[in-house]
Amino acid sequence: MTDLTTLANFKAYAGVTGGDDDTAIQALISAYSGYVRQYCNRDFTLGSYSRTFDGRNQTRQMLPQYPVQSVTAVQIDTQVVPLQATFGQAGFRFDAQSVMLNGYRFCRGEGNVLISWTAGYATVPLEIAQAVNELVGLRYELRDKQGWSSKSLAGETVSLITADMPSSVRTILANYRAVVPL
Repeated sequence: MTDLTTLANFKAYAGVTGGDDDTAIQALISAYSGYVRQYCNRDFTLGSYSRTFDGRNQTRQMLPQYPVQSVTAVQIDTQVVPLQATFGQAGFRFDAQSVMLNGYRFCRGEGNVLISWTAGYATVPLEIAQAVNELVGLRYELRDKQGWSSKSLAGETVSLITADMPSSVRTILANYRAVVPL
């Protein structure tokens, strides 16, 4: 899987110079790219997908990976559904998150619908890259303070962020999180 930010972007964001910690930072970038994908229940980079769905006698099927760039196949039971030549004709069409049918239905059945599609962003959205930068920056700064929540020294107390992610990152990711089970 492709990382959601780059080492160069993170270093520019965090003001890190030199290359002494590049291996550790790159490992954090890969780990937190995976964390963001898992938290959002989806991938962001461009990829091809093929999945079977249960037919529910509907004319729309939401897809778990989006934004949809193209749909290459729709099959219900053994019937191949063609792409609509023009709006209103029999076949399928698609939008950013789903496949819609005209003249057909995703008839009831278990695993009887097969859809193949391409989805994702050609370039990772800047907000997603920033969320990963913030997560990596936080963990990079706290790498020698594992297990601390606060520390007192000379009458001053320093409190550390102990949440799984800062609220600023949670706010960014809320706009991209897939929350409807498909």
